Amino acid sequence: MPPTSTSSLTPRPDGPPVLGFGEAFDYSDGVSVNVTNLGTQYVSTGAESSGGQVVELQLAITNNTGAAWDPTGASGTLTYGAEGITAEQVYNSENGWSGGYFTSTLLPGRTATVNTAYAVPNVGLGDLVFEFTPEFGFDRGAVIYVSQP
Repeated sequence: MPPTSTSSLTPRPDGPPVLGFGEAFDYSDGVSVNVTNLGTQYVSTGAESSGGQVVELQLAITNNTGAAWDPTGASGTLTYGAEGITAEQVYNSENGWSGGYFTSTLLPGRTATVNTAYAVPNVGLGDLVFEFTPEFGFDRGAVIYVSQP
């Protein structure tokens, strides 16, 4: 009998794990990632392609490896809609969206979080896909977060 899943998402036998926003993914070495959709807001500059509307995401990495670890190469891409349109990242220092991700070494047992934003029009809000890799070099591989299965 195949294993059962408690997630509402369809399990994938190959490729990156696919999770809903807000679900944690634990790598076998103790690194854990979680991407949360904090919702939408409007900004006066930087999101002209969406009429000023942005989706804010919170990226969290926890280091339970037992050694200091450097997540400064973490990267992500947000797409929306059935066509997978790449959302423009919004840089706005007033809101804390520098465009960068993690900036320093993460000690064992610690969690680092950053917020980032992307210009997404209303038509794309129900179908978001964020592919997140916690380090440069892709040793741990990507995790995909979706707003719908």
